[in-house]
Amino acid sequence: MKTPNDAEELAAAGKCACGQAALAAALGTSVADVLPFFPGPGLWVNDRRMRAAIESAGYHWAADGLPWPPEMAVVWIQGIGSWMRPGVPAGARNARTHWIATTRTTRNERGHQMIYDINLGVWEPISFWKSLVLRPLLKEWKATDFECRSTLLVYPHRCPTAT
Repeated sequence: MKTPNDAEELAAAGKCACGQAALAAALGTSVADVLPFFPGPGLWVNDRRMRAAIESAGYHWAADGLPWPPEMAVVWIQGIGSWMRPGVPAGARNARTHWIATTRTTRNERGHQMIYDINLGVWEPISFWKSLVLRPLLKEWKATDFECRSTLLVYPHRCPTAT
């Protein structure tokens, strides 16, 4: 698991955000290397832009129903609150989303689930991430909880279940 060493600097310069940094961590490269793969203008990344960036980088993805898979993945989390009600503008919902990268240190149940978050700048165990990043993020969003809106497994080659 490699940490993108340029995420903090590029974020401070307004050139990247959580989505770009999460993909760089998942691919084991720098953020500068993945920036050209994101289609369209702007820093905000939805699942369509993330899938396109993964493919443009020469990788393949597969949607996964697990929030914390053992394989390398990027996960789009969603804060839960009143903005999730029907009729609330999508922008209110989308303003409370965040991308991270995740993998398990070993391929069995005893392995540690690791998270890369631009807010930490390094890979850390999920328990550490939940207390240092997720809890304050949910408080900032005024969210009651979170859900994984999209989990995309990232493969260097085509996998049989790739969509």
